[in-house]
Amino acid sequence: MKTNKTPNKIKFQIKLPNEKIILNYAISKDNDRQTDDNFRLFTNWIIENKKKVTSVKIILSDYLNRFYVGEERALLWGKNWQDKNKKYLEELRKEDIPYQLIGWRSLIDEEKYIQLKPRVDDLYTTDQEFKTTVNGLATSHQNKAGFDSAVQYLLEESAGIASLTEGILTYPSPKLNGAIHCALTKLNCGPIYIGHMFIHSKSSYNPEYTLYQAIFKTMCALEQAGYKDLKAKHQFFCESIRSYENPNKNNFEFFLNTLTQNNQCHEKLSSCQNRDLERTFLSSSLVFNSARRGSI
Repeated sequence: MKTNKTPNKIKFQIKLPNEKIILNYAISKDNDRQTDDNFRLFTNWIIENKKKVTSVKIILSDYLNRFYVGEERALLWGKNWQDKNKKYLEELRKEDIPYQLIGWRSLIDEEKYIQLKPRVDDLYTTDQEFKTTVNGLATSHQNKAGFDSAVQYLLEESAGIASLTEGILTYPSPKLNGAIHCALTKLNCGPIYIGHMFIHSKSSYNPEYTLYQAIFKTMCALEQAGYKDLKAKHQFFCESIRSYENPNKNNFEFFLNTLTQNNQCHEKLSSCQNRDLERTFLSSSLVFNSARRGSI
C-alpha cells in the first residue's frame, strides 16, 4: 500500500514570541531538509505568518565548508543551492517580505564576527567544557578532512552564528550542535534558538493506512489476551463481525456484551480472559475512534 510520507508543513518546537521577530535560518551543506520542497515549506510558513516576521536572514554556509571540501567546491555548492531555490525566494519578494541571502564569506567580513572570533578562540583555549565539546564533535567529523580542519570549522561556525546577535535562529533540528550552543551560552550573545520540524497536516490523512495501523494494534492486543493460534484469531474475528452487525453497531458496550456471549457459545472464558477481552476492545475502540477522526 502506498502512503503519503511527504510532509506538508513545518511546526516550531515552542510558540514563537508574540512580537514581530527577525528570523535567522542557517543552511547546512547537503541537508535535504533545507532545499527544494522542504525549503518551500519554510518559505510558505513565512508567507503565511508574515505579520509576525520583521525580516528574514538566510545564512548560506558555503564558504564555511572550505575546511572540508576546499573553497571551489564549497562555493559551487552554494551557487547550486541558490539556483535550485531562487524561485522560493522570489515568492518572498512578491509578498514584500524583507529578506537577505547572506553568504558565509560576507558574514565573516562583518565587524560583529571580527570582534567575536577571537573570543571564541580564547574560549577554546581557556574553557574546558567548550574545548571538550568541540573536540568531541571534531572527532566525529574528522573523516571529512582531519581533526584540525573540523576544529577550525566548528570555531568559525560558532563565531558566525554568535555574530547574528539578535532575533530567532531556527533549523530543522530539536537543538543546536553542542559547540554552537555552548559558545552562545558562555559568551551570552547571539540569537535565541527555536528548532522546527516537518509534519503532516490533517489533510494528508490516509484512511486505509490508518485502518492497517488499527488492525495491527488489535492483533498485538489479541496476542496479549491469549488468542495465540490462527484458529482462535479467526474465530474471534468472525464473532466480532457478527457482534458488530446489529442495530446498535455504534454502541461499544452492546458490542462487547454480544461478543462475549457469542464467544461463550464456543468455549467458557475464564474471568481473567474476560478482563483481557474487555481491555483489548477498549483499546481497539480508542484506536478505531481515533482512526475515524484521522488523529492517529
